[in-house]
Amino acid sequence: MSKILFKSQFSNTDLEKEKEIVIQENRKHRSEPIRILNQINYELIFQNTPLAEDTGGTDKEVRSFNRSKVMKYLAERYQDAVISLAGNFNHKSVIPLLNQYFNQQISNHKANKNSVPLVSILDYHHKSRIKVVPSNFEESYISIAIPVFSLTQSNIIERAAVQILGIVLAGNMNSRMFLILRKKYQLIYSVNYSLNHFEIGGELSIQCGTESGNIFRVSKEIIKVLEDLKHNGMTKQEFDDAIQYKIGELTLLSEDSKDVAFFQAYQLMFINKCWTLQDEMETYKGLAFNKVNQIISQVIDFQQIHIAILKNK
Repeated sequence: MSKILFKSQFSNTDLEKEKEIVIQENRKHRSEPIRILNQINYELIFQNTPLAEDTGGTDKEVRSFNRSKVMKYLAERYQDAVISLAGNFNHKSVIPLLNQYFNQQISNHKANKNSVPLVSILDYHHKSRIKVVPSNFEESYISIAIPVFSLTQSNIIERAAVQILGIVLAGNMNSRMFLILRKKYQLIYSVNYSLNHFEIGGELSIQCGTESGNIFRVSKEIIKVLEDLKHNGMTKQEFDDAIQYKIGELTLLSEDSKDVAFFQAYQLMFINKCWTLQDEMETYKGLAFNKVNQIISQVIDFQQIHIAILKNK
């Protein structure tokens, strides 16, 4: 692994082969409606920031890469690393190996990160936007997204509250969106939520598939649910159920060494704290019902809502 990270050759022949693989992967991703909706959301919410750009790039951009560009990017970005281990291993025997194969190379490298100004939920000034994109999918898709908190050590409670909001909205078959849009009115085929926090901001979106003729009605019902949550908050039963649901998710993650290692590395990288899954569970157990409703009322801002629609032709 050390050789892969620090000594890879990146021959021109290999690069040319990989370009075509990346292009095919990008095309596959662009045929997935939820990925398209997420990209539109990012373009609307994170406009004028790197997050607004399609990660995969265009075919032309991928083909323009050469070895010197790849090596430059590797030197700038991939030497600033966090190594996380989880599982049944001997701690005393692992540390010398990490120092031998990784620590010297990483510690001697001076990271050259581009400076990106941080923004908080209160820094979004652009008004709500609607973007409709024609599609050839069998059904139409709607995403209603709002900006949320950035990823920092100081707002762990706020981010947990938004996670509870996502679960109450569309986290499972007991969620408001499923019960109203699917069970009560039979307006949608599926519904889910997406929640992401980054250093420069975050987004919470509700995504669902429906018939073209139902787009306006579905959007209206989602807005009605958001209005109710903003002004009246979630019920205590919804709160308790969402807490238990999230703790169940975290418990399942804690049983997989890969998930444990990834979670801890991610926390150390972005909030600079050795935050464990157990710490995360305790945070949810300690959430206060009234405090969560207060945060939710702040987060749901109808001047900031963005609507993306993939409309079946």
